[in-house]
Amino acid sequence: MVFVVQGLLDTFLIPKASNSEESRDFYLGMRGEFEGHLAEFSASSDEEGDGGEEELVRLRSELEERNRVCAELQGKYESVLEQNRVLEEKLRVISSCKGPERPALSN
Repeated sequence: MVFVVQGLLDTFLIPKASNSEESRDFYLGMRGEFEGHLAEFSASSDEEGDGGEEELVRLRSELEERNRVCAELQGKYESVLEQNRVLEEKLRVISSCKGPERPALSN
């Protein structure tokens, strides 16, 4: 499970977010927090024996929530990119059209 999460972050999410500095920072922060939680879990499970199970359940729940939020943000990001593409195309069409000739104003 650990390697799957890290693999998804390293091979898919972080490289895909390279177009947006904010997204890239978010995923890098997520990876750092995940590694911190893993280190904390390892230390607590060494000290408590099986008592770390509750921490693992909590961390899994937190990770699932973050993944849900990431997927939602990714969908919104892609929607905004598509809207931007459509607007750029409309601007290209408008700028290539010639309107009716306007007579010069005389004073």
